[in-house]
Amino acid sequence: MTQDIPKQDIPKQADVVIIGGGIIGCSTAYYLAKAGMDVVVIEKNHKVAWEQSGRNWGFVRQLGRDPLELPMMMRSNAIWQGLEKELGEGMGWQQTGIMGMTDDEAVIADYEEWRDAAANHDLGARVLTGQEVAEIVPGMSRDWKAGVYVPNDGNADPELATDAIARGIIRHGGQVITNCAVTGIDTQAGRVSGVNTSKGFVNAGTVICAAGAWTSTVVKWLGVDLPQLRVRGTVARTQAVERIMEPANWTPSMGFVQRQDGCFTMSGLDITDYDMRLGDLKYAKYFLRDFMKNKDRVSLHFGHPFWRDLIGRIPGSAAMADPLHRARIGDPMPKTKMVNATMDELQKLFPQIKGVALKKAWAGNIELTPDMLPVIDDSPGPDGLIIVTGLSGHGFGIGPGVGATVAELASGKTPEINLSSFKLDRFAAGSWSEPYNLI
Repeated sequence: MTQDIPKQDIPKQADVVIIGGGIIGCSTAYYLAKAGMDVVVIEKNHKVAWEQSGRNWGFVRQLGRDPLELPMMMRSNAIWQGLEKELGEGMGWQQTGIMGMTDDEAVIADYEEWRDAAANHDLGARVLTGQEVAEIVPGMSRDWKAGVYVPNDGNADPELATDAIARGIIRHGGQVITNCAVTGIDTQAGRVSGVNTSKGFVNAGTVICAAGAWTSTVVKWLGVDLPQLRVRGTVARTQAVERIMEPANWTPSMGFVQRQDGCFTMSGLDITDYDMRLGDLKYAKYFLRDFMKNKDRVSLHFGHPFWRDLIGRIPGSAAMADPLHRARIGDPMPKTKMVNATMDELQKLFPQIKGVALKKAWAGNIELTPDMLPVIDDSPGPDGLIIVTGLSGHGFGIGPGVGATVAELASGKTPEINLSSFKLDRFAAGSWSEPYNLI
């Protein structure tokens, strides 16, 4: 059982303030603190990783990544391999590979194309025959025509990982302040000078916005326009069963992994829930093409998030003045129908676990950019502002690598990874491409 993160008082001064206590913000702070910088993480929720960083599948996946993102993911994978030892804590890490399976000839061609694109990176990526798929994951009730596999991919426990990194920040002299909403960013002479929070003002010459789905709202305070939408992903976990597989996997309709503790984490892939918000209309021109292309896989909802957003836009409302405080605790509801369908499908695919009970189900808001690539940029807005967001459902696995890279950027070093593909202005310039979508 892990220890709690110590409660700390908010400082009056820091070298760097990081807005957002997800795995990106905490990983960045960890590497800055290790380098001797005075860093503080400000998180609006009552604990770190309360939103998508703690609500995902736990995949640490190089497989199927956009080739532009692959070098960053490779850096992250290398970090994950030694992170438990470095932090001195268990994170549920398993380097057991990740595999996709299909019966579709067109998808097999996509597998081969991605394998060839990744060949220069020495991942050991393989396109498999159906027989090879069955040998790697035995006991399935059906055969597959082909698969794609990266043997040194892995998975970890999202509920443990960011907490462990946050404790690492504190051990290296950094601070993590939870239950604290950022209410504004101050500037002086064209440079950030600090952040206003619900617990007081923090002076700082560098502010890193790693606020996940809230990043567009935060940077808007500084006149920065960031096209960003959110979709809702539902995930479930079974009770523990006897070990029956090693790699994490996806089929055309679900992703699943047997965790270190024997439980299965699983999620449906065939339908994505999109909770419409009034403010999303502003970015329709960026997302409409891909929405129409995938409209059969998107379930559109005009529910509580829409009405809360509408009410929050009433002039003079407290919600408009303080949106992060209003949304202090984000805990979206899972889609019960999807949980039940995925449970049924998993047990049909593996009859040996028939009757396994559901342990828990949850949902999270996944933030998306138009090309599903991150924004990592120190050029928009005032000097001293760094934006890191838009991991588009890929953030958990790539988080430590992004954190190490952003820490280099924030400390004035030349980042190990070339960040030119992740500039924000690609959207305004119309130079972004269609999302790369192997998974």
